[in-house]
Amino acid sequence: MSLDDADHLLSNAQDAEYVASCIVAWASRYVTPGALAAAARSFQDGGTQPPADASRAATGTPASQAAASPAGATSGESAASSAPFASPATRDALDVPTIPFDPNLPAGTVRLTELNHRFLRGIQAGRHTWLADEPVRMGGSDLGPDPYALLLSSLGACTSMTIRMYANRKGMKLDDVVVDLVHRRETLPAGSTGSAESSSTAGAASHGSTQTEDVFERQITLKGELSDAERQRLLEIADKCPVHKTLTVRIRITTQLVG
Repeated sequence: MSLDDADHLLSNAQDAEYVASCIVAWASRYVTPGALAAAARSFQDGGTQPPADASRAATGTPASQAAASPAGATSGESAASSAPFASPATRDALDVPTIPFDPNLPAGTVRLTELNHRFLRGIQAGRHTWLADEPVRMGGSDLGPDPYALLLSSLGACTSMTIRMYANRKGMKLDDVVVDLVHRRETLPAGSTGSAESSSTAGAASHGSTQTEDVFERQITLKGELSDAERQRLLEIADKCPVHKTLTVRIRITTQLVG
């Protein structure tokens, strides 16, 4: 493939996107939707061989040709029969539909669309698309993070970006920042209104006669030549990230039926 003046590292974003589109066009003949996700999860869940779709990709057999072959005709199909995700229902779940893309979606709008009648959802924000789903144990197909994982990722990404921006501006020798987050619900003692930070929000909720509080546990790892004072300051900066502020002040959500 010749790309005129493109360098070997494809440092120009337009060159990189063009190469990626060419690779996708070539691979689409050999890989059916969901094949790579199925293969990865097969190994994670103890499968000894990849599902059929992944085997087709590895052998270079076009997906259309493999689909027309009798069951058991290829080693890939045999392997699929013992793979954890080999049942027809699961294969159907892993045939991920194309995420609808609206080039005219207004800036700042995030759109969610159904991709099946279970939990798989397509998400579009600007020119970016990704998936949301639920774990298999919850009835989903585990092709994307669940809603709370997406919420945690928003907080974590904002935290990391804010720390990095501050460290760069102050000339701190911060080599890397890692943010781990966990969400849980805690039962509050009778008469309690929750922590000081959540008392002015909907963080403390009533479930029947039981008061509960949503807790987001955030652990931050800072790597680099940082003084104790710098590390403490960066910890304080974490609480100043915009998403953190959004989650810890009073929030108003409005809902309208538009169709």
